[in-house]
Amino acid sequence: MPQAKHEPVNLTDLKVKSLKPDPGGEYIQGDTQVPGFGIRVRPSGTHAYIVMKRLPGDTKPTRVTLGRVGEITLQEARERARGAVAAVRQGVDVNRAKREAVAGRRAQRVAAATVRADTGYSPDTFGELATRYIERECTRLARGAEIERVIRRELLPELGTRPLTELRRRDLNGIVDAIIDSGRPSAAHKVREVGKRITSWADNEELIERDPFEGGKNPVRRRDRARALSTDEITALWQAWETMAAPMGAFMRLALVTGQRRTEIATLEWAEINLGARLWTIPAAKSKNRLAHLVPLSSLAVEILEGLPGIDGRFIFSTRAGTHISGFSKAKSRAAALSGVAAWRLHDLRRTMATRLAELGVPHPVVSKALNHSPRGVMGVTSIYNRYEYLDERREALERWAQRIRDIVDPPPGNVALRAAAAAQ
Repeated sequence: MPQAKHEPVNLTDLKVKSLKPDPGGEYIQGDTQVPGFGIRVRPSGTHAYIVMKRLPGDTKPTRVTLGRVGEITLQEARERARGAVAAVRQGVDVNRAKREAVAGRRAQRVAAATVRADTGYSPDTFGELATRYIERECTRLARGAEIERVIRRELLPELGTRPLTELRRRDLNGIVDAIIDSGRPSAAHKVREVGKRITSWADNEELIERDPFEGGKNPVRRRDRARALSTDEITALWQAWETMAAPMGAFMRLALVTGQRRTEIATLEWAEINLGARLWTIPAAKSKNRLAHLVPLSSLAVEILEGLPGIDGRFIFSTRAGTHISGFSKAKSRAAALSGVAAWRLHDLRRTMATRLAELGVPHPVVSKALNHSPRGVMGVTSIYNRYEYLDERREALERWAQRIRDIVDPPPGNVALRAAAAAQ
C-alpha cells in the first residue's frame, strides 16, 4: 500500500493540479479537512481521490476509491469521503457494496438487452408489456388474432416506446379520439377496449404498480351492424368479384356462399376440404369459439373451389407459394369501385347469408349452427342439452342458399316473374 510522501495539507483545486508523479512509486497526498481522505498519485500520472478507514475489528485500513481527478471535483470527493467514513464506522464494507452495485448494474444491462431481444422494446415500456400480453394471452383467446392486430397496428406505433411510469389515460384517449375523427368509431371502441385490457391484465398479474388506463368513461358508442346486401347489391358485387382476378374474387364469393368468417376462409387449406364428401372442417385452432366446425359445401361452393388455380400446395387462397391471401381492404375497395356498392364490409356477407336463410324459412338453430355461433342466453342454455349438429339440415339450407344466389345473379331466361321478384327485393 502506498505511503504518504508529504504531510497532510489543506487540499485546494490548485494544489490538486500541482501534484506531480514520483518516478520512485505511487504515493498518497493526505488532506487535513477530512481525516483519511487524500489523492493517490501513480507514476503513470493517474490521480484518484481515495479515503482510508478501518472497519470495526480490522487491523488494517480499507481503501475506498471515490473517483478520478478531473471526473469529479474536490468538493464532490470530500462529500463522498465523509459518506464512506460514516458507512465504514457502521460496519459497512463500502468496497463490497460498490462491487455489488456494479454487478447489479451489469445484470440490469444484461436483462435489458434480453428484453429488447425478446420484445423489441426497452424494459418497463408499454411496448414490452403489450408484447408480453400477446405472448401469454393472445394465443389462448378466441379473439387473440384480432386483439394482436389491434395492438400492433394501433397501439404499439404510438405508445410502444413510452415508459409505463409516464403513461396516463389521456394517452389512450388521444389515440381513440384520432380514430373517431377518421370516421371509424367501432375501431376506436376496440382500441380502447384492448388498451385497457392490457394494463388491467398487467395490474392483476402484479407486473405494474398501477393501471395507467384505469377508470374513465368510454365515449365511443358502437354502431349496430345491421347491413344485409340487397338483391341488386348482390348482383353487382358478384359480377365485380367475377371480374376481379383470382383468388380475391373467389374468396369473396365463397364468403357469401358459406357465411364463414374472413380469417377462416383466407387461411383455408386443402387438407381441410373433402370434395368427395362435400365437407369443410374448420379446426378448433382457427375457429373463433375454439370449437371444430363442419361446413357442408353446396354445389356452388364446390364450383368456386374447383375453379381456383393451384398456386400453393397448402393454402387454397394464395397468390404466392407458402402463404395465404391478405390485403382485404384493398380488394374490398376495388370490388366497391367495380360494383358501385359503397360502405359494405366483408362481415356483411356473413350477415346477408344469415338474413336470406331466415327469409327462406330456415329455423334459427340451423342458421346459428351454420354460422358457428357460440350459444348465448336461453338458446345457449338449451344448446347445452341439445348436442345435435343439424348437419343434414345445414347442408339442405346452404344448397337452397346457393340456388338463391344463382337465381339472383343470373335469373333463368324467360322467367319474367322471377326477374320481377328479384328486382323487387
